[in-house]
Amino acid sequence: MERVMDRSLVGRDKEYNSLREGINRAFTEGHCGLILLDGDTGMGKSRMLQTLVDEAEVEVLRGRAQPDQPSPFQPICDLLRHARRKGIFPEEPSVLVKALLPELGPVDAPKANLEGTIAALAEALYLIHRKVGKLLLVLEDLHWGDSATLQFIEKAADACEGVSVVFVIAINSRTPNLSDFFYNFHRKVRRSPFSEVYSLPPLEPEGVQALANHLAERSLSEEELKWVTEKSRGIPLYVEVCVQALASQGEAEGAEVVSRGTPVLPVTIRDVLLNSLSCLSDWARDLLITAAILGREFCLPDLVGIEGNEDGLGELFDQGFLLDIATGQVVFHNDFIRQAILEDLSWSEKRKRHTAVANHLEKTGASPVLLAHHLIEAHQYERACHHLLDGAEASCRLHAYAEASHFLEQALKVWPPGHADDLRVDTLKQLSQCARFCGQLIKARDALERLLGERVIQANPQQLGEVLVDLSLVYSLLSKDDETLEFHRQAVEAFIAAGAFKQAAQEAVNLAEYCLSRILLSQGAIAAEQAIELAQQVEEHGLRSRALASLGVIRAMQGRTEAAKQLVEEGVTTALNHNDMEAAVYAYRQIAHVYEYASDYRGDVDAQWRALEFCKTHGKEDSAQICMGCLAYALLRIGDWKQALEICKDVVRAREAAGAARAIAEAVMGIILLNRGEMRTAKRHLESAHETVRRISLVPIEFNILWGLALMAQANEAEEQARSLFLQLFDLWRRTEDCHDIIPSMLSASRFFGTRGEKKELAICSEILNKVLDRNPNREARAALATVLGEQELMAGNPKGAISQYKTAFEDFDALELPPELIHVAGRLGVAYFLAGAHEKGADQFSRALQLARKLGARGMAARITEWRTKALRDAGINSSSLGSRGSPDHVKLTRRQIDVASGIADGLTNKEIAHRLNLSPRTVEMHVARLLDRLDSRTRSEAIRKITDMGLLD
Repeated sequence: MERVMDRSLVGRDKEYNSLREGINRAFTEGHCGLILLDGDTGMGKSRMLQTLVDEAEVEVLRGRAQPDQPSPFQPICDLLRHARRKGIFPEEPSVLVKALLPELGPVDAPKANLEGTIAALAEALYLIHRKVGKLLLVLEDLHWGDSATLQFIEKAADACEGVSVVFVIAINSRTPNLSDFFYNFHRKVRRSPFSEVYSLPPLEPEGVQALANHLAERSLSEEELKWVTEKSRGIPLYVEVCVQALASQGEAEGAEVVSRGTPVLPVTIRDVLLNSLSCLSDWARDLLITAAILGREFCLPDLVGIEGNEDGLGELFDQGFLLDIATGQVVFHNDFIRQAILEDLSWSEKRKRHTAVANHLEKTGASPVLLAHHLIEAHQYERACHHLLDGAEASCRLHAYAEASHFLEQALKVWPPGHADDLRVDTLKQLSQCARFCGQLIKARDALERLLGERVIQANPQQLGEVLVDLSLVYSLLSKDDETLEFHRQAVEAFIAAGAFKQAAQEAVNLAEYCLSRILLSQGAIAAEQAIELAQQVEEHGLRSRALASLGVIRAMQGRTEAAKQLVEEGVTTALNHNDMEAAVYAYRQIAHVYEYASDYRGDVDAQWRALEFCKTHGKEDSAQICMGCLAYALLRIGDWKQALEICKDVVRAREAAGAARAIAEAVMGIILLNRGEMRTAKRHLESAHETVRRISLVPIEFNILWGLALMAQANEAEEQARSLFLQLFDLWRRTEDCHDIIPSMLSASRFFGTRGEKKELAICSEILNKVLDRNPNREARAALATVLGEQELMAGNPKGAISQYKTAFEDFDALELPPELIHVAGRLGVAYFLAGAHEKGADQFSRALQLARKLGARGMAARITEWRTKALRDAGINSSSLGSRGSPDHVKLTRRQIDVASGIADGLTNKEIAHRLNLSPRTVEMHVARLLDRLDSRTRSEAIRKITDMGLLD
C-alpha cells in the first residue's frame, strides 16, 4: 500500500494566510524582523513552512536546530551552507565566518568575543541580502537552539527595522526540559516591538473532517469522521495516522474498524506507525532503522556509507518516509515515525547501530558533539568524553560558553570511574569558568564545591587557594556575603600555607575592597592591615598602596578623618615612588572619598577633579569614568546640578564606562531629574541604576538609588511602595556598618513616616542617625538627626520644639553648603512655624525654600514645598495674599503634568512642541493648558506663567 502523503494545508488556510500577511508586512513596512511560529509536535509547522518556501517570491534560506548536537551557531551555519549551495554566499566572508564552516578550508581565526562572532555572521547575511534583495530566513526547531544562536537572532532582530531581511522561526515552546536560554529568548522576543507571534492551535472539528476526507481521497462516513475527530484531538498528524489506519483495513472495512474501536489512538499510535513499515522490503526497513539512528535530519551519503548499499532507498522516498530537502540532505517526514522505530529497537541492537554510526562519522570528520552523542548511546563513555572535551574547546574558542559548559557537564556525567583523574579535575575547573562566564552561577558553584572535595586539591594549598578564590567570586556574584567573606579568608590562609605570599597579599586586598563595597568596616580593616603586612613582606608596593588606600577610606567611614588622610596619602606616595600608576589611580580616587565621608563636599569635588586629571594623563580611561561618576555625586550634593548632569551624560554615553561608573551616573541623573520634576526620564535612569547595582552589589550607591525610588513612588502617590522602599533602606543599613551613605535618605524617610503618623518607623530613623553620629560625629550626621528630631516633635504636637531642631539643622546644612537639604529643612521649618501660629515667619521660610528651589532649578522640590505651604495656609484658614508673600490663591494645586506643560509654555513652545517634549498627544496638551488657565483664573498663557512663576515652580 502506498502511504498517504499530502502536503496540502487543509484546515490551516486561516493561519497560513495570516502568516503570509505578517511576512509581507515585514518586507513592505519594515516594522518587524522576526516572526515566531509556535505549535506542538504534529500541528503542521513544517508543512506550513514548506508551503511557504514553495510559494515564496523572495530568496529563502533554511536552517534547523538539532536536539542531539547543540553546536554553537549550527542553525545559522545551515543558512550559510544553504546560501553556498544556491551560489549567493559572500565572495570574501569574514575569517570568523570561515572558522565556523570547516569546508571552506583551515584558517587562523583571530581571537574574538561572542559579540564579534555574532557581528561577523550578521555581516555575512547582510552581504547575501545585498546580493538578492529581500531575504527570508527560515529556522526550524529553534526550541533546541544553542544559546549563541538565540543571542544572534535576538540581536539581529532588534537591528532589522528597515532592512529587507525577515526571520521565520518555528518552535514548540511546550517541549519539556528546555534550556533557560530558550525561555529567556522566548520571553524577550514576544515582548519585542520587532516581532510577531503566530500559534497553531488544534484543528476545529470542521477542519479535522475536511482534512480527513482530503487525505482519504474519498468521503468518509459520518461514523468514521466522528471516530477520527475524537481520536486525533485536532492534531493534523494524528488525523493523517487515523486515516492511514482506516486505509490499511481497506475502504470497505472502514466502518467495521470504527465499530470495533481499533486501532485505539493515541494510546497505540506507536503501533500504527510501526505497522506502516509493513509495506517496506527488508532492505528498506534496515536503511530506515539506520536513518533513525542518524537523526531527524542527516546526510544521505552517511546513510549509504554506513549500510554499504542503496538497496531499498527508493522505497523510503517513494513511500514518503524520508524527504529530500537539499542536495544530499534528508529529513524524516515526521519525527513520530523515527521515535517509534527507536523505541522498538532492543538495547543491544541500538548500541550496535550507534557504534557503527559513530565509527563512520569519525572517519568523515563529523563534529565532536555529534560523535559524542552516538558514543554515549553506544555506551563507549571514554571515547565520548574526549569528543565532548573537544566540543567544549571549540565552543570556548567562539566564546560560546553556555555550550561549552553543557558539553563539559555531559562529559563529567559519563566519566568512567578511575579514568584520567587529573584530566577530570581540569575539566571541573574549566566547567566552573565557562559556567561563570555565561552567567550559570549555580552550576559554577557546584563545580567548584566538587573540586574542593578532590584529594589532589586538598593536598595542594596553592591549588586549594585558587579554587577558594573562584568560589569567593561566584558567591559574591550570588550576593552571598557571609560565604564570600569566609572563602576570601580561607584563600588567604591557603596561600600563606603554600608560601605564596604575593597571592595571599592580593587576596587580602580583594577582601578589604569587597568589604568596602559592602560597608563591612571592621572586617575590611582587619583584611587591609593583613594585606599591608603581607605586601611589605614580599615588597609588592602596588598591593601595599591599594591596601593603605582602602584602610584609609575605612578609617574615613569610621569618622577618623585625619588618620584616613595620612593612610591614603601614604598610599599615593608609595605608588608614585615605585611608578605603579594603577595603584596610584586607585589611591587618588580614595583621597576624594575621604573628603566625602568627612562631609566636605567642596573638598570632595576638588579631589575628584585631581583624580580625574591624573587618570586621563596616564591613560586610565576606565578609572576616569568612575572618577566622573563620583564627581557628579559630589556636585549633586553641593547643588551644581547642571554640571553634574553633563558629566553623567558623558559617562552613560561612554562605551568604556564600567558598570559601577554607569550605575553612579544614572543614579545621580535620576535623583536630579526627579527633583526637577522630569519623572519619566528619572524613573528610567533610577531603575537602570538599580538593576546594575543589584548585579555588582555596590552598597554605597544603593542607598541613594533606593532613596530616589522611594521619592519617585511618593510623587506618583504610591504610598505603600514608598513605604516598602524606605523599609528596604533600613534593612540595607542593618546589614552594614554604614555611618554616612544613609544620611540623605533619612530626611525624606522621617518626613514620610512623620506625616503618616508612623511613630515606630520615625523612631527607627532617629535610632539609625544616633548610631551614625556615634560612629562618625560630623556636622552632616548631626544636622540630619536634628531634622528627624524635628519631625518627632511635630508628631508629638510640639511645633516649638520642632522649630528649635529645624533651626539647628538649617545652620549645619548651611555651613556645609548643601542646597537640597536646605530646601527641605526650610520647608519643614515653614510647616512648624504655621503650626505654632507664627504665620509670617512660616511664610518667610516657605518663600526662602522656594527661592532656593528656583535657584537650583528644582521644580519637583518646589512642587513639594508648595504643597506643604498650601496645606499650611488651608489649615490656618488664611489667604496667602494677607501675608504679603508671593503666591497663588490657597486653593490652587497643580499636578506635576500641569507644571511640566507650564514649563513648556514658559520656554515659548507651542502645544505641538510641548506634546513632542512630553511624549503626549497635542490634544492632551491642549486639555492640560485649558485646565491650567482655569485653575489659575487666567485669561492668557502669559498671565498663567506669571502666577505659576510666583509660586516658585519654574526656573
